[in-house]
Amino acid sequence: MNISQHIGRWFYWTTATWITLFGGLLALIGILLFLLDHDWAAIAVLTISFLTDWWDGCVARHQQGERPEMTREEEADLTVWQRINYRGVTHLGRAVDPLVDKIRFLGLMWAVGLGVLDVGVMALLTILAVLLTLARPIKTYFRLEHGGANRWGKYKVYAEVILMVVLVFGTRPLWGGANPLAKREVTAELLNALSSLTAILALASTFKHYESTLTHFLFVRRTD
Repeated sequence: MNISQHIGRWFYWTTATWITLFGGLLALIGILLFLLDHDWAAIAVLTISFLTDWWDGCVARHQQGERPEMTREEEADLTVWQRINYRGVTHLGRAVDPLVDKIRFLGLMWAVGLGVLDVGVMALLTILAVLLTLARPIKTYFRLEHGGANRWGKYKVYAEVILMVVLVFGTRPLWGGANPLAKREVTAELLNALSSLTAILALASTFKHYESTLTHFLFVRRTD
């Protein structure tokens, strides 16, 4: 039995969606702690928040077992409370999970990166995050299969995590009120490179998500 299966068993008493929502709450608390300059407490809370992004998937798959996943029509017959407490994979959980990821990333970026990262790049990443959040309901409206994250989105998440780690440990006064890395030119260059890479991957992910929608709207609907 691998670690993912163990995690699924350890959290038998709750559901994946509750874990996702708890991770979102921890993200907001961690961002607030950074704003209050309680850096190490913020790092500890956000670390747990990042771990919930792994745990919720393990729990959802473990509780789903061999049962077929609910269709959107079947899930629509449930109340929101029933969806949150459903022991298995839900479309609600799939929608909330990336939303929490974006709250965690954008909140941390603006709380820690303002005055450090380029504001234009930060604004671009924020706009792209909004477009990515809207992609799922837009595809649902056009009755298109949206699936999960595309490969560019997965690479983007990795880049976001690395960017946040370098941003926090390279700029915050974590060691006795000072951080020698913050004064080094290589730190600024690395942050600029990582933020630019993240923006490029976000652009690619956004284009990929909307490509099928645009194709459907411009070509398929015209032939109906």
